[in-house]
Amino acid sequence: MIRKIIFILVVCFVALSSCQWDGKSGNAADVDVKVARYDRLQYEYVTMNSFSALQKMNTDYPQVTKLLIEDVLAIGEVDDMKINDRMLEYYSDSTLLTLMHDAEVKFKDLGWVEEKLTKGFKRLKKEVPTLFVPHFYTQIAALNQSVVVGDSILGFSIDKYMGADYPLYKRFYYDYQCRSMEPDRIVPDCFTFYLLSQYPLPWQPGRTLLDMIMHRGKINWIVARILGYESFEKEMGYSEDEAE
Repeated sequence: MIRKIIFILVVCFVALSSCQWDGKSGNAADVDVKVARYDRLQYEYVTMNSFSALQKMNTDYPQVTKLLIEDVLAIGEVDDMKINDRMLEYYSDSTLLTLMHDAEVKFKDLGWVEEKLTKGFKRLKKEVPTLFVPHFYTQIAALNQSVVVGDSILGFSIDKYMGADYPLYKRFYYDYQCRSMEPDRIVPDCFTFYLLSQYPLPWQPGRTLLDMIMHRGKINWIVARILGYESFEKEMGYSEDEAE
């Protein structure tokens, strides 16, 4: 039985790898992705107890703040009268303060992320012109979700991409998990979760693990092509031995 399953997976992988990426259909889109630095407002609010930063979080980024409080941190409702104090207390943990500081230092400039997102979406929209480009932003998720997708927005958590050798990760993650927390995983993760949100696998009776593997494999194959990876394995973050 195990050999049969492996054989099926190999056949499916070969089928995916043999697909052709056209890259010619559709018109070139005028795409210029910019990343809003919501994380800096978080840092200012927490470290300085800044009312102006909090006000901008709630007025300029209401949907982002709601997602952060209710879904990412899960510390309550955004309309709760005491939620701001609760959020401040949550981030005031000494470990999180160190993490926030380190993340701000490491990711002073995200121009390289904007450039790669722009190139990827230009190529993606040549294939599917109707796809919209979400508004991107950064956040400090306190080691919760790496990427969150909402209605027309997509946020990635810079504290989840500090590098596999970041000391704090060793306390909470296995080595194989840390490998996926390198800065160069930001862009492929953003595209993967964006496309999964746009093309979810419809649930129906009879769905199998193989169906889910195939669906995720198709998404990763597309991401590998639009970002110009040498191979499917490179996009997945496999080592040379794992690819072999």
